[in-house]
This record gives sequence, C-alpha cells and structure tokens, in this order.
Amino acid sequence: MKKCHRITSCQSCSVIQREESDLPHGVKHAPCHNTTPTAFSAAGACSCEASRSAPAMARFVRDEDISQLLQELEDEERENMDQPDRENIDDSDIANEFEDEILHHQLTDSESEQENEQVMDFEHPGAPESDDFSFFIGKDKETIWCSKPVSSQSRTSAKNIVKIFPCPKITARDTATELDAFLKIFDLYMIGSIVDNTNIFIDNKREKTKYSRERDCKNTCQSEILALIGVLFLIGLKKGKHTDCRELWDGEHGTGMPILRATFSYKRFLFLLRCLRFDNVHTRKDREKTDRIAAIRDLQTQFVNNCQNSYNLGEFVTIDEMLVAFWGRCGFVQYIPNKPAKYGLKFYALCDSKTFYTWSVELYCGKQKPGPHSVSNKAIDVVKRLVHPIRKSNRNLTTDNYYSSYPLATYLLENGLTFLGTLKKNKKEIPPEFLPMKSRAANSCLFGFQYDVTLVSVMTKPTKGVLLLSTMHDTDEIDEVTNKSVVNLDYNSTKGGVDTVDKMCAAYSTSRITRRWPMACFFQFLDVASINANVIFNSNQPEKKTR
Repeated sequence: MKKCHRITSCQSCSVIQREESDLPHGVKHAPCHNTTPTAFSAAGACSCEASRSAPAMARFVRDEDISQLLQELEDEERENMDQPDRENIDDSDIANEFEDEILHHQLTDSESEQENEQVMDFEHPGAPESDDFSFFIGKDKETIWCSKPVSSQSRTSAKNIVKIFPCPKITARDTATELDAFLKIFDLYMIGSIVDNTNIFIDNKREKTKYSRERDCKNTCQSEILALIGVLFLIGLKKGKHTDCRELWDGEHGTGMPILRATFSYKRFLFLLRCLRFDNVHTRKDREKTDRIAAIRDLQTQFVNNCQNSYNLGEFVTIDEMLVAFWGRCGFVQYIPNKPAKYGLKFYALCDSKTFYTWSVELYCGKQKPGPHSVSNKAIDVVKRLVHPIRKSNRNLTTDNYYSSYPLATYLLENGLTFLGTLKKNKKEIPPEFLPMKSRAANSCLFGFQYDVTLVSVMTKPTKGVLLLSTMHDTDEIDEVTNKSVVNLDYNSTKGGVDTVDKMCAAYSTSRITRRWPMACFFQFLDVASINANVIFNSNQPEKKTR
C-alpha cells in the first residue's frame, strides 16, 4: 500500500498541516465533501485561538500540489542541516555578541540623554549652576523665588547700560550767568502770563475799591515782577522769610536793607503779593468744574516743560513726596508725619539722585472732578505718569515702600527702566521665610532670585527687618567693609534725591506767610527753579568750584 498525503488547512490562520494514511495500491483518494470539524480535529487541529472558536474545514489537493509541497519541505530540512548546531556554539561568543548589543544600546541612550540635556539648557537658560539651592513660594502661592542667582553673566547686562549722561540740553548750554540759567526754568513766557493775569485782577480790584492815590493800584509790568522775584530771593538769603516787612524796609533802626527800599516800598511789595494771579479770574469758575487746581494748572504745566527741556537726567532717579508747608483753607491739605512741615500741599516729584535736579512735579489734589484732568491717584499710576517721558532709557528708579510693588517693578522692566526700592511686609509676593524672625541673626541677609528680579530680606535688628526689591541687581554680593548687601548700599545712596531737594529749598526759601494755596505753590516753584538753575550753570561752568 502506498502512502496518501492528506493536506488540511485552517481557514483562520492559513496553517497547512499534513497527514499520512494507508490506501490500496492503485486506489486514488477521492475528494471528501463531508468533512466536519470532528474529522478535522481527529486529523490534527490547528493551535490558533480562532480555530478553537470558529469551525474548521479540511480540503484535499491534487498530486502535483503534494509533490511541490514535499519538495519545499525537503529543501527546508536541508537548510537546517547546513546551519551549525546551537549546542556546539561557545558561550563566550554569545556573551560577546550580547555585550556588543548592550554597549551599542548604552551609547545610543547616552547620546539621546545629551541631546535632552542640551534641550533643557536651551529651554532654561537661567537655571542655577550649583545643586545647593532651594525655592521660596510667596503668600499668593504663585510667585516662586530661588535661593541662588538664576542668571550668571560675566558682562554688564543690557538693562544697566545707560547711554545718556547728566548734562544740560542744547537749549540750556548757552547760559553765561546764573540769571540766564534761571530764565531757562522760569522763563519770560511764564512771567508774561503772570503779568497779564495779575493786571486783570488789579483792574477788577480798582473798580471795586477806591484808592486815595492812583499809584497805589497801578498795573504791574515784567520788570517789576522780575524785581519782586529778586527781592524774594534776597529776603530768603538773609533768612527773613518770617520777618515783618516793616523791619526789612526800616531805615531808621538799621534793621532794613537799602536795596529793598530802592526797589519799591513795602506797601507796593505787599500789594503785589496780594494781587499776584496765575490764571484768568474771569474764566476760573468754568475751569474749576473739571479741574480742582485750575488756579495753578497753566503755571505748573509750563514749569514742568521747561525743566524737562533743559536738562538730561543721570542714570539714577528718585520719586518721592514734597510737602509744602501750608495751613490755610484748602480741600487737599495733607498730613505727613515724617516730613518737617507735617501739614501742607503734597507734590509728587521726580529728581536726579546725584545732581538733585527736579525733572517733574505733580500737585496732589485728591479726587479730581470728571473731565480731562481726572486721573488715578494710586501709587503705581503716579509713577507711570512721572516716568513716561524717560521710558526705554535704562535708567534706574528708586522709591520707598509707598510706591514699591512687584507689578511696578515688572512694568518698569518691560518699559526699559530698572527698579530699586523697599517693600511693605503685606505684599502677597513675599514668602513667609523673608519676614523678620527672631531665629535669624542680626545683619543677616536672605536672597530670593528670579530671572530679572531680586528680593532681599535684611535683619537690621533682632526683631526688625527691611525688604528690598530690585531689578537692577542679579547677584547676592555682600560688601566686605560694611557687611551689607550691594542692593542695600545702592538703595541708601540713591533714595534721598527728593529729600535733599526739600532740605535745600528750606535753607533759603522764598516763601512768605500766605492764606492762598496758589501762592504757596508759586514760592515752591521759585525754590525748585533756583536749584535747577544752579545745576545747569555749574554743568556749563565745570572749572568753577561750588559748595
């Protein structure tokens, strides 16, 4: 009997299986059309999962197909015999192949790790160099500070490069005398405006009041107003701002000054001070509907423009309050206990921290009436208005804790200015670790860094501390001589610009006792103009030594 090869196929996985059966010689295997899953399983079932769940079918092929399949199986057996036996292979060869694969895998992983590290360094250029650092979280649970500097730059940062030096502008470089310098700040246009408005008031006064002599109420002129300003400066130089005018003009008892009597009588002096006006009294009521300082608005605007057009500020500027002593009737008198006058009119001033040049002033008048002059009196808005003309100049602004805040520092940095100032302890960006604690040693410093902002906590006493915020400093440098941080030293050297101007104004003040608040502002403008004129004149005459 010859062998008959039966070929079965799984329809699910296409696996072909071969079976042998004994048939009589000369008998051909006829196709079977009654193949069932039971017959297929008995013949040899496929091991795939689909064959277990789906019914299988057996199919019979021709002798030519069987011969072709047998030939393929013999070829496969011949190829297997040609390959070396795995049992005869040395274990060292397998180990060497395995080590080569591991080494290649490690090299590939190290290259990918280096690429990842380069990406991380590119994404975080301000990461601390050392691993010994910690983080502080502010009370708002959002602001994060690092204990180590996050930016290491060997060169000076672009934000600290100032290309404009303190010097007079072109319009103020031709001042040969002190009077020329003064007229750059308090110019003839302002004096002419004062003359016109004063004469309007004198005309009204003459109609309502009858004077025995016409010369007692005559109109004024430009030269007389200049003489009045000169007399005020001379009286201030002699420390006579509170002296009775009759003593200053007295010629019998030797208390007066002959130059005052040669200029005009003390009655004319008092008459001019009473009649001095800085706006048109006929239109003041209409302007006061939208402006509480209408009586001095034009004079202040022209004064600020002249100050800004005559001088370039240095790299350090300061914003603070000026308090002009005044006890008269006024709706916006302020009380500042740490000022010498304590009660008076408050000016916001922007000054140079080194030359003490006053560049801009703004009179505080409380809440303005609805109109074009209605502005916010928040500290951050006041600073924005004062520094608006010096944006993108890379100058540094120093303020006290009344103006300082984290949003202000970031705003100034975005507008090309750096910031340095003290902070109040109730700011939400300050971490609790930076507040004064008894556990911290006296004179110790705690630093917190962001990419462009630095926070410093200094313990001045065992239970007291000072918080400093700076966008100008990026390091935790400590001065070896004073054992203080550089941030603290820079703040101390630049914070007193406005206070120094107040002190200089009080030394030789032109102010007189008055019950009219516009006159108090006028005297303050004269004092500030004299200091600015001195700065301009000394800058144009560097060979002359001054006190």
